[in-house]
Amino acid sequence: MTECAIRVDVHQPKIRNGEPTGLLEFVRMRTYGDLKKQLENTLRDIDMPSWECNAFEAAEYISFHQYKQNEDTDLPKGELIVIARQGKCEGMRIELMVRDDNFNCVPIIAVKYLTDRDGVWQVAKDVDEACNNGLYGY
Repeated sequence: MTECAIRVDVHQPKIRNGEPTGLLEFVRMRTYGDLKKQLENTLRDIDMPSWECNAFEAAEYISFHQYKQNEDTDLPKGELIVIARQGKCEGMRIELMVRDDNFNCVPIIAVKYLTDRDGVWQVAKDVDEACNNGLYGY
């Protein structure tokens, strides 16, 4: 996997007295559509040799609109959480949620797989890695 990133917020270099401080400052939250594109690009980059394709191609579906978000709306401010769990009737799901300051989880997007459990857990770990350790400002 190359370095991909999934980021919910945008930061820029902090300037004080006309000089960069070496720190970053918060600018704005990304949109629901931004997060969707970042996730799709990350899934395309996760090669799954045992599946003979990448994680995007192996997905049964990527469910964004089930949560009825407008792609141009800013995400709620909070921490991005990745979970993997059993689907309601079959397969497994990887879900991205934002946990806000009140510890409420806002569902953003889900990816459904009808394949081996270990592979789905690996994809979830790779997505989590992109959320926490990918290139900043992607």
